[in-house]
Amino acid sequence: MSKRKAAESVDAPPAVDDNTPPSSLVDVQTRITQLMERIPTEASTVQLSTDKVDDLLVWCKTIRSLIRHYNLSLHFIRTSTYQWKPDRQGHTSQSLNALLDEISVSNNVTSMISSNVNNILTPSITRETKKIIKTKVDNVETEEYVYENKIYDPDHLKLDMELLCDEAVYKRHLLILRMKLMHRCIGDYIKAEAGRETTLQMSY
Repeated sequence: MSKRKAAESVDAPPAVDDNTPPSSLVDVQTRITQLMERIPTEASTVQLSTDKVDDLLVWCKTIRSLIRHYNLSLHFIRTSTYQWKPDRQGHTSQSLNALLDEISVSNNVTSMISSNVNNILTPSITRETKKIIKTKVDNVETEEYVYENKIYDPDHLKLDMELLCDEAVYKRHLLILRMKLMHRCIGDYIKAEAGRETTLQMSY
């Protein structure tokens, strides 16, 4: 490789990142790898505690953002594998169905993790009257109500936090396994389709 080409390859923007959506299945794989690097460490996950609420909230926000980007990336698989259904060969349909089944399972797992995380980050809120300010001008009395938002059920929020702390290590590991498996499944689909194309070419 020439020095000029080497420089261009170094300066070239990544094929996919936070500002560049995937345009192929390989891009989706790359995106999954990028997101896996953002998963909180095992050490920080083990140390989660209801006594360290700030750390717990940071962990939850990181996981929520990661899962949103991950699920959004999986939607690009549909656009990358589109083919008019009547034109699909039987082998292609089977491979695609296997890939879509894996996406469905992955969505179920991330939904389960997101549910616990969202219960902590967005607990139910109730609006209560904090105080009433009364003023009297020219014998006319007016009242101004000042409201504040309070957590509707603090005990339930504490329970959600305790639940997450107890299960965080398992949920983190499960998320990693699902993302790795999704990456592998996409690779298997690419190989299967490449093999089918080779077989079709040899048949002519």
